[in-house]
Amino acid sequence: MFFLVFFTVVFFFSRDSHAETAVLSRLLGEKDELCIDRPLYEECLAICRLTYLDCLSSCDSSLCHSSCLSNFSACDNSCPCGTDCPTGCVECEEHPLCAGKCLDAEQNNPEYKSCLNDSLDDMTSCMKTCEPTDTCHETCCSGHRERMTSCPCFQSQGTSSTTAPPTTQQPLDPSEMFILVIRYSEAYVISGDGNSKVSATITAPADDYAKKAQHALIGNQLYIFGGDSEKRKIAALHECNFEEKSEKLLNDIDEASAALSIDGDSRVLLCFASGSNKNHCEIYDGTSSTSTTSSNYGHSYAKLGLYKNQPTTVGSHGSGDTRKVETLTEIGWSVIGDPPISNIRAHVLVGLESGNLLMLGGVRDGSTNLDDIWLLSNDSWSRTGTLKSAVRAHSSLQINDSIFLFAGFGSNNTVQRVDIDGDEIKNSEIIGNHSADEAIPVLFQVSSGFCA
Repeated sequence: MFFLVFFTVVFFFSRDSHAETAVLSRLLGEKDELCIDRPLYEECLAICRLTYLDCLSSCDSSLCHSSCLSNFSACDNSCPCGTDCPTGCVECEEHPLCAGKCLDAEQNNPEYKSCLNDSLDDMTSCMKTCEPTDTCHETCCSGHRERMTSCPCFQSQGTSSTTAPPTTQQPLDPSEMFILVIRYSEAYVISGDGNSKVSATITAPADDYAKKAQHALIGNQLYIFGGDSEKRKIAALHECNFEEKSEKLLNDIDEASAALSIDGDSRVLLCFASGSNKNHCEIYDGTSSTSTTSSNYGHSYAKLGLYKNQPTTVGSHGSGDTRKVETLTEIGWSVIGDPPISNIRAHVLVGLESGNLLMLGGVRDGSTNLDDIWLLSNDSWSRTGTLKSAVRAHSSLQINDSIFLFAGFGSNNTVQRVDIDGDEIKNSEIIGNHSADEAIPVLFQVSSGFCA
């Protein structure tokens, strides 16, 4: 291959006009840093050159030479890393060289192998925290299968024309659900029925490490972002230890912000804050954070949830803000109406399987805690239920058909479970309480005895 490239380059230069030489010099320069398929580009360029030389050999006029050069330029543009596909095969999967990239990917494709190894590491870490039950281990395996769908070549790598039927899991009873709760004054694991509450030992660089931090999942890994002491930190929970990442967030993230796992829990959308960052957003993918479209309006102390599978936010606390409901589409943030209660903030948003969105609790006008449950469907709000206790600045975690709410502030700082059936609220009950006010507890589904 290298001999072929060297030979064609020498021969190419010996016959080119000055214009053709200039084009070749440009093409031989370093490709954009975004391109991850440089070897395929070099192979593609060698093929383009040979075709160009064949074209020249039959030419007898400058017009013919120009036509050959034009065809050569078009060939180069279509290559992985060319003008039409600047990042490589991601943008031109149908190119013959890209199609070959996924042949025997488990042996020959480094991007696929790296993605596979990362997913396997996460699954192994998940299983190490499991109690010895089929349910927990199947949950870890399901996370691995879901993450693998985002790996390069995965969907084209099947070896069978049939797909095994999905495994049917028995719904968990609340007594079999366990939630790790991290507050800066305590950490504990509580069962979904509230009958078990055991202290947990979580180590971190400081006692208030998770204070006012936002949290979300990437795969089965719990991450926290920002917080009271360091507003741009990123840390992951490994077993019972928070380990801080070397990379930092682009914007300050604190209790006024929101975090939401997106794209099958492969990335996290982080938005809003107090002050000048109240409409800024960024996306963290596990290795780095990149800016994304800012919302049209400020949404400090307004959370994020999935509505019609799109990140959506409701209301704001900012003085003078126009309080709107906005959803993030492929072309940016779009306003879809007003909140059902003016001046609402510090609620939680929970996306439902139907594509509709629940808004639970919150505060109105900065003083009145709310017990409302609202449903957003067809861009219209309806009041669909009532909590047992009014709460604000709380956190939520959905497990199967149960939504758990852990108060930040509210009467007796309650822990509540809301059971749903589709879009319908079936039951709401208090299963415990905290000892004091602390905004946005960090929540994570775990096994019984986790970090005890």
